[in-house]
Amino acid sequence: MEIYWLWLSSIKGIGPVSAKLLLQRFYIPQRIYSAERDELEGIEGIGKHIVEIMSGSKSLAKAEKIMKDCQNNDISILPFDDKLYPEEVRKLRKSPIVLYYKGKLINESIGIGITGSRNCTEYGKRVAVEAAEFLASKNITLISGMAKGLDCYAHTACLNKGDIR
Repeated sequence: MEIYWLWLSSIKGIGPVSAKLLLQRFYIPQRIYSAERDELEGIEGIGKHIVEIMSGSKSLAKAEKIMKDCQNNDISILPFDDKLYPEEVRKLRKSPIVLYYKGKLINESIGIGITGSRNCTEYGKRVAVEAAEFLASKNITLISGMAKGLDCYAHTACLNKGDIR
């Protein structure tokens, strides 16, 4: 269920590397959500700090809000286990466990990610916007985990360009 993917991806302090370690053990986020503390503590690479975070993060409210916002804005959710999740991205150690997209996914299409600092400079913002507008004009898909900062500026530029497939 998408709600559990959103839950796992939105836990502050749990990044994609830790999330994938949890997924290796439990396979699906719903099982992670239901896991007992001692089950989490037994996973190599998952320390006590992460177990503490997980134990205090059992609310689905944030995930439900994200899902509702996506539905209201015609944004689709692509979890890590979906067959359309780009295979080359899946292989990356720090690839996000959830991708968001607007429009239509085209299998085997070219995609480029624009990422950078959350606290970016004006120059960085300008370059991200220019690059994203150029890519959009060439019908090249922009891929990102929707992080704040440069990712957001790049995606906003693509959306403003208005050519959503």
